[in-house]
Amino acid sequence: DEFVRNHPDLTVDIDFSDRHIDLVEQGVDLAIRISDLQDSNLQARRICPIRLVLCASPDYLEQFGVPKTPAELERHRILHYQVGGSGALRLQDERGDQHVVRVSPRITANNGDFLRDMAMAGHGIILTPSFIAWQALSSGDLVAVMPGFRAPQISAYAVYPRTRYLSRRARLFIDFLVER
Repeated sequence: DEFVRNHPDLTVDIDFSDRHIDLVEQGVDLAIRISDLQDSNLQARRICPIRLVLCASPDYLEQFGVPKTPAELERHRILHYQVGGSGALRLQDERGDQHVVRVSPRITANNGDFLRDMAMAGHGIILTPSFIAWQALSSGDLVAVMPGFRAPQISAYAVYPRTRYLSRRARLFIDFLVER
């Protein structure tokens, strides 16, 4: 809202898909990617860190118990966000030791809001960005699970093709996001 109000002459075309697309082939100025960016042919600017939280509904935890270790977590119903990659959760304990939790997800989807809602409805445990879960955590609809373990650090990035001139509107939008 604020960006569009500040730049009333810009035309904005937004695609809210979580798919990774070829920006050059699709003629897209920029994409927002939340990940631990691997090497790519894209230019990237870090916008902000993303904190992930492992959480579930109080009803789910009452029915299935509260996992305290990665081994216990493997026996739980997991709601998994996936647009590619494996069905494993990577967690680090307070000593810095790494744990890989092999999961057979009960539900897999590529939409964090959907998975949060399914977790709130008691369908399982989710590892999700705090920006998706914070209201449900504040209200008590979700509670944090295994707070002594955390997922690897990821960030939100604005990514855009290296080979193309970055448009003024894209530069303005990236600067706007970084400021906020």
